[in-house]
Amino acid sequence: MEDAEENSMNFGVTHGQQMRMIESSMEMLLNQIQGKAVVFTGHSLGGAIAALAALHYLCISSLSSPCSPSPPVLCVTFGSPLIGNGALSRAILRERWGGNFCNVVSQHDVVPRLLFCPLDAIPVRVIIGMQLQQWPGHTHNTGVMTTRVVDAERDGLRQLIQAHVRTVAMEQKLVDPESRGGSPYRPFGAYVLCSPEGAVCVDNSTAAVQMLYATFAACYARGDTTSLEAAHSCYGDLVLKMPQNLLLKRRPHAMDVEWYKASFDGDMGYYDAFKQRRSPKKFNMADMCRIKLGQFWDGVLAMLDNSQLPHDFHRRAKWVNAARFYQLLVEPLDIADYHRKNFHKTRGGYITHGRDSRYELFDKWWKEKGAFTGTSTGDTAATARSKYAGLTQDPCFWARVEEAWDQTESAQAEQDVAMLAMKLGRLREFEQYARELVESKEVSIDVLAPQSSYTRWVEEWKKLLLRDEARTASLF
Repeated sequence: MEDAEENSMNFGVTHGQQMRMIESSMEMLLNQIQGKAVVFTGHSLGGAIAALAALHYLCISSLSSPCSPSPPVLCVTFGSPLIGNGALSRAILRERWGGNFCNVVSQHDVVPRLLFCPLDAIPVRVIIGMQLQQWPGHTHNTGVMTTRVVDAERDGLRQLIQAHVRTVAMEQKLVDPESRGGSPYRPFGAYVLCSPEGAVCVDNSTAAVQMLYATFAACYARGDTTSLEAAHSCYGDLVLKMPQNLLLKRRPHAMDVEWYKASFDGDMGYYDAFKQRRSPKKFNMADMCRIKLGQFWDGVLAMLDNSQLPHDFHRRAKWVNAARFYQLLVEPLDIADYHRKNFHKTRGGYITHGRDSRYELFDKWWKEKGAFTGTSTGDTAATARSKYAGLTQDPCFWARVEEAWDQTESAQAEQDVAMLAMKLGRLREFEQYARELVESKEVSIDVLAPQSSYTRWVEEWKKLLLRDEARTASLF
């Protein structure tokens, strides 16, 4: 008895010493990385450890600087088991730390759903076997035996998990979402539930439980025979197919439009070439790419509306920059198409009546990016260029040129002196705006092409000014 008590005391002392060492190490780490972005990540049980470490780091940071915002921390887990209950989930929401956690879950993986079951119902050898499969040092014989054990109980384990996840999901759906139900475990943070076909992101714990059940049930309703080990170790392949790689799908079409633009830079520019359908083969290719790129971005925005993308997707520089590039490259073609079909005469001006809502949203993202980074997205003086921009930085520039042409033609036919003065005033404002863009090199070289609408408008504007000066001189 005395030996047992002594061993218990020694264990307690050792455990306490280890905890103090961990806390001391975390404090040292906090001092070293203070103010820097930190990423915690792990797979399976490693993901649970990463989440606990991230929580500990957030708590230490919060206690050391209670008046400061939470540090830039991101914890990404892959196939991690649940580690918290409803109280922890609510506490994380209260501290606004939910956005710091992203849990990636395969639709086949049992581990993230395992702790919805009673602990005594899960065969211990199954869990040990699944962990052994991840250890590079396990022997060949052990691996064979483990696989046999898992295969023998695979269907029963899946049915057990499906039944208990369904119970929790139904309790949350039919009763109070805050009720504990049969299992104390509850998810927290965002959940990205993925398959080779795509992914969906939810950041609500109740919705996460519903999706953990629905995706798991759906794959086995189809008679899926994926092994437990394969389902738990598939995350490398799945991550390669996550939504950020949607950008790769749109790249070939964007490259084709860039080639189309370059082919007309020295003559009239791609805006006028598209408007006039120059070179039908090139036009058809560019028009197809324009439509497909629009469909791609509409699909991305639909995914965002349906919570299939991260909640801060519109703040991620990679996507904001990609959306801006698409807008600057393709919107001139949409403007050209609008005027080629004479919609500006039947529907009204492009900016007010013809512009797609996606462009207005991308404008908002771009302005918010400037506000977030502390830079002005419209301040050309702050970033002086030594050569002309690859793409004109005002996506609606050509729509403004078209409006200037309409106003110029109207001014040429105007007989009323007061009305003429008003129209000339508007044209002077545009002329000054366009000249500043050109002088600051915020336009692409296609704007200054010999036969571009802008170059021809400048010549027409000069003639109108000379005519007005002659008219004014004749009055005296």
